[in-house]
Amino acid sequence: MNNLQDKIIKILIAEDDELSNESFGLLISALLNKDHEIHSLYSGEKVVEEIEKNGYDLVFLDNKLPGKNGLNILRELKKRNINSNIVFLTGFSDEEIIEEAESLGIISYVNKGSLDTSQISDILNRLFQS
Repeated sequence: MNNLQDKIIKILIAEDDELSNESFGLLISALLNKDHEIHSLYSGEKVVEEIEKNGYDLVFLDNKLPGKNGLNILRELKKRNINSNIVFLTGFSDEEIIEEAESLGIISYVNKGSLDTSQISDILNRLFQS
């Protein structure tokens, strides 16, 4: 577990759909009972640099991003030895994509088509419980 009791938790949501990005941020804010900042990116081009520069505690990474997809971002993070807690977002269940993302170090994945609030809550509690 991370020792984040007195720290502001930094979360990045990389999702190209602005409404989904904002809604996901509101859901996380409602579920997370710790001080936090949520940052958003809408394309894949700057995700690796943003994670490297800002050391996010948690990243929600959509697979279908313009510029660079989620799997390519995961490959680049691994190549650069950048470790982060990444939850992979996918709009559909494609086992091959999920298996590859898991092999690249994601901590979990979320199917956006059947978003389960309790799943997000469990991920947040697992990472940030006191």
